[in-house]
Amino acid sequence: MLHVGMNIADKATLFAQVKRALRPGGTFGVYDVMRIGPGDLAYPVPWALTPATSFVAADADYRAALRDAGFAVQKERERRAFAIEFFKKMQARVAESGPPPLGLNIAMGADFPHKVRNLLANLENGLLAPIEMICPRNLTLHRCRAPSCNGVLRTARRQQVVTFTPPTDIGLLHSHR
Repeated sequence: MLHVGMNIADKATLFAQVKRALRPGGTFGVYDVMRIGPGDLAYPVPWALTPATSFVAADADYRAALRDAGFAVQKERERRAFAIEFFKKMQARVAESGPPPLGLNIAMGADFPHKVRNLLANLENGLLAPIEMICPRNLTLHRCRAPSCNGVLRTARRQQVVTFTPPTDIGLLHSHR
């Protein structure tokens, strides 16, 4: 999911529907702009003209909604520094040679430079950051009844057994032979 979540208010339903469509054991990737600090955002931004049409949420809200939908956030990476550099370079290119003949400036209209300036200010002020999350769909687990397993949890797939080491929710797979 690439730059979608800040356009959708109901993240719980969004992630529940992604889980429904994703095969068991599949992986869901998120790359969205998320709130990382308190304060008023400068608008307009590329996805919203006003706060009324912006549904940007904190990374903790994403993690909770993903967990509640049945995903485990296995990896997470903040990309704020990358985004700041990217948008500064883009602004420099536009200042030097004008806007590209085909690009986001066409889709977002005449106020695209203003949207980019505000997004960059929000990034630099520590209010927003693009964040990557890699989220495997949690498997449905059952108690393994094989004597050699000592009752560990296993997936519905007969050959995979998931053992857990508290407090994490990331398991290790082994096979029955």
